[in-house]
Amino acid sequence: MRAASGLCAIALAGCAASLVPGGKLTSLGVSSDRPVPSASAAASDASGDRDRDLGREARTVPDGDPAPLVSPALIAPADPWAGVDGDQPRRLAVYEPGGSFDARAPRLPVWYVAHQAGPCTADRDHCLPAESWFAVPDRTEHQPIRVASVVGFAATRMVTPSYRKPGPDEHYDQPLRAASHDNEDVTTAYRTVPATRTNLVAGALVFAYPFPDTAPRSAAEVWSALWTMGVVERVEWDTGMLYFVDGPTPAWISATRVAVMRYRPGGKVEVLGGARRDRLAVARSEVILPE
Repeated sequence: MRAASGLCAIALAGCAASLVPGGKLTSLGVSSDRPVPSASAAASDASGDRDRDLGREARTVPDGDPAPLVSPALIAPADPWAGVDGDQPRRLAVYEPGGSFDARAPRLPVWYVAHQAGPCTADRDHCLPAESWFAVPDRTEHQPIRVASVVGFAATRMVTPSYRKPGPDEHYDQPLRAASHDNEDVTTAYRTVPATRTNLVAGALVFAYPFPDTAPRSAAEVWSALWTMGVVERVEWDTGMLYFVDGPTPAWISATRVAVMRYRPGGKVEVLGGARRDRLAVARSEVILPE
């Protein structure tokens, strides 16, 4: 292992738990009392004319519908605080399939993320938007190995995505199954950062892309996959693998993310493990890439 020196449209579909209603549409950067992460700014600059063209295409919407909300592709790990507002998850004012319908309410935009072709390695934050969390149903909390899915937070609930295939004749949404689509579950959500030689230790709570893949192959797979959640038993740096406590299969370090924050509906975002708030972020040069 070594350390790191078209639009993929994600429309919201499905949900997990009712949350406290949010307010107006907020920006996609970090919370207002923190500077915008340099990774997001760099990604925006690097995307150039191509992404601006894609943005214009994305704004071609039916009359009366709002322009979609687009999260940019990242070229470095995001600040984990990018998904937090104060002591709450950052909520996006976007369309929520499955929520209550009010014909008098203003229409909300659909949430998209910029397409990222694979491999979605850790130096690209595994192609996760800066607003994403990992959700795990609490009914599985006594299991040593659990299943997690990537979610975002809308105004009243967690939401899971659909993937819209790019192409002139393929503008339709394909729902993606996820572990967090059961409305009856109280679901805990986690913010994560890529594994490094500093944060990946025995006892760490981690989320790993399904073995034997060394990284997701595309942004769509990031959302559709059921990630493995567990506690690290041991790390083998020479082989590039980690093993879970009571886990039947290992995971590649390059496909692993370490939990740094936790949120339960009705509560507040909390930092895990007593870590300092300003020591959670991971630099691009620290992450582990596949050989």
